[in-house]
Amino acid sequence: MNRLVFTAAMLIILIISFNAYAQEEKTSTTFEENDSQGFGFHFGNVSGTGYAYRYWMDKWGIQGVIGGLTSGTNKYSFPGIIQENYALDPPLILTDNDEGRKYSFNFGANVMYSLKRTSNTNFYVHGGFSWSYVDKKFYRQTYSLVSSKELYSYTVTGKPTSHHDIKRNLNVGAGPGVEIDVGKFFKVAIELPLTFTGDREFIMYIPQVGLYYYFR
Repeated sequence: MNRLVFTAAMLIILIISFNAYAQEEKTSTTFEENDSQGFGFHFGNVSGTGYAYRYWMDKWGIQGVIGGLTSGTNKYSFPGIIQENYALDPPLILTDNDEGRKYSFNFGANVMYSLKRTSNTNFYVHGGFSWSYVDKKFYRQTYSLVSSKELYSYTVTGKPTSHHDIKRNLNVGAGPGVEIDVGKFFKVAIELPLTFTGDREFIMYIPQVGLYYYFR
């Protein structure tokens, strides 16, 4: 439900912005060089998430996004003894898992084409891709059965082992977008792409958002 409400709000913003073009008394029919380069942040499945750079060449524009994140820790925590209650046939060996550090990296590239400009808005279509890489470390500890009285007790056997869960994902998509002035130097970009994900799914209800500082 929250996604539907958010999507509806984004659609309303796009419709209002598009209708504003027809009511704008002062329209910009020529490309201004001081609006050509913007640096900021962008968040989305097609664009990628992170630092972003935009370069407009009159009608055409390009965008690059790169970002990364590290979370978690390389330390693991396992109890020395585990106690379990089994009605029948307790296992001789148990395993316990703990999450380690997670590394993620992504970059994206998009092409944009301006459909209509006014003094404070730019309505465009865009298309491109984003690629992500996630490496998550897991620790595993084994325990052996040592007691079978009221509760079955298991004690640590050897040292923990580790393995990496690596995921690579490619998203591609295209859709409409609008760039709105929010001051002399800043612009907000809102986009609604149709996205084909690396999981072989089509999604179109997740908007993309960017904030840019334009050099002028």
